[in-house]
Amino acid sequence: MQGEAAPPNIFYPIGRHGQPWNEEEFKAWSSAQGNVKRSYKEEVLDKISLLQENFDVEQYGALSVDKERYPLMSIKTRNWDQNKPNVLVTGGVHGYETSGV
Repeated sequence: MQGEAAPPNIFYPIGRHGQPWNEEEFKAWSSAQGNVKRSYKEEVLDKISLLQENFDVEQYGALSVDKERYPLMSIKTRNWDQNKPNVLVTGGVHGYETSGV
C-alpha cells in the first residue's frame, strides 16, 4: 500500500514480526541461550552496594522474570536540599539483549 513502510527483511527463528512473544516463544529463546552471559549481581548489585556509605540505597521493585535475582534499586542523595539542582540518571537493558547494562 502506498505510504506504508514494508516490514524489514529480517529473519529471526523465534516469533513473528511485529508480534510480542508468547510464553512458548520466550521459553524457546531462553533455552537457546545456554549459560548466563553476564552477572547482574556482580555488574550491578555489587557496585551499587559500594555506594551505601554515601547514599541511600533501596529496592523499589523487581523484574517479573525473576524477582529474587533482579531487584530494581534506587540511589538517592543523603541530606537532600531542594534548593540545589536535580539530576536523574536511569539505566537498563532493552528487550533480550545480552550486552549488559
